[in-house]
Formats: sequence, C-alpha cells, structure tokens
Amino acid sequence: MIRDERIPSDELQRIDEEIRSNWPTGADVDFEEAIEYHESLPEHKRFADVLESADKPLLQPRAGVPRLDDQIELLEYLHQEGQADLLPTTIDSYTRDNEYEKAQQGLEKARETGDDTLNGFPAVNHGVEGCRKLIDAIDAPIEVRHGTPDARLLAAITFAGGFQSFEGGPISYNIPYTKRHGLEETIKRWQFVRVGPTLQIVRREPVCSLCLNLLIIFFVDIRVQKKRHDRHYDKRDDQNSRYFNEC
Repeated sequence: MIRDERIPSDELQRIDEEIRSNWPTGADVDFEEAIEYHESLPEHKRFADVLESADKPLLQPRAGVPRLDDQIELLEYLHQEGQADLLPTTIDSYTRDNEYEKAQQGLEKARETGDDTLNGFPAVNHGVEGCRKLIDAIDAPIEVRHGTPDARLLAAITFAGGFQSFEGGPISYNIPYTKRHGLEETIKRWQFVRVGPTLQIVRREPVCSLCLNLLIIFFVDIRVQKKRHDRHYDKRDDQNSRYFNEC
C-alpha cells in the first residue's frame, strides 16, 4: 500500500544504488557535487529565479534531438532567434520506457548517419557529462520534458547534469502515456523523484490535454455505465412490482 510517508534513509540509499546500476552512466551521479554545481549557476540560468522575477508570461517551446551538438544548436536558436525564456529538453520515447539499450542504438545510428533517429534527447545515455555540456553551453534555464512512468534514473542523471527543472508526476505521466504500469506503481516510483533532488524544481502533475481528455472519457464512461445500471434495475423493480401486484 502506498503511504504519504518519508522514505527511510537506508531505503532511499538502497533504491539509489539499484537504479544507478541500470545503466553505466548512473555511476557518475554524485549528489554532493551536483549541489555545488547547481549553486554555482548564475540567477538567469536558475529556473525558479527566472519564474519568480517574471513580470510577463514566459515562452517555453518543446524541443529534443538525439545528438548533443544538435541539441545545443537547437536550444541556442530557440533562445536567440525565438526569444524563448525557458528552454526545454524533450526526452526520447525509449528513455521514457527505460529502454536505454535501444536509446543507445538510436544515438549511435544518429551519430553515424547524421539523421534524427530518435524523437528526443536520450539524457540517460549522454550521462552527467553530456548534460553538463548542454547546461554550460546555453545561457538560459533548461527543463526536462518527458513522460516517464519510472523517471528515477532520468531524474538522478539530469539533476546531477545541472537541469534546473523536471516536469511530471505519477498520474499525468501514467494515464496518457502507458498501459503497462498501474497508478500505485508509478506513485511509488515517483516518491523517489520527489525526495531525491533538492535544488531542482519538480513541476508535478501538469494539466496536459492528453490527461484531461482521458479523464473526461473515464468519467463519461462511468456516467454511461451508471445510467445502464439504473435502467436495468428500474426494469427489474417494475417487473417485481407488477409481479407482487398480480399476486
């Protein structure tokens, strides 16, 4: 059963060691060093500071390509030419499903051919070093945009890599994106994301159109089923009433 309780330190350490063993780049995560890096970033590259100081609506597009140099070039263009205030890094679908080997194959093919063979940036495969290069190259705050039911390794690597914001939650990144994971499972996985990084904004449960539409369908279906249920028992009650009257 899922409980709204703090994960004990020894259990948190066990989970951390387990998830970082899921892909080789996980070994480079050093939370103490990551905190120092985040604190070294200037205010104009800190997501929370830019949000709090804003006196107008801020512009944030979505963008993610597999190769690091191309992602840097893309975000630089969006920032300079597109005047984007907050920049994204959209994660590829294989990473969202924790299929890091397939993401690695796609990344290697992209490097060989020059084609965008993935539909986003495979941050886990680029690792802390690659993420740091991206953060250092762009003079604006960057947010991780994904859709990952189990985002624990992605959160650890992108936090250590310097990303200042991490979107999502166990409901909004479950209902529209997957049928392989139950809500109880994703809530449990996201408890680690919630208590892990401390200097990174976790924008929990964004109200996305996908999630909203599916919830509307869900509630409409409930209403339809209820009406069918009521009509069924209304008929039975009417039949029983006639039966007893005749008796």
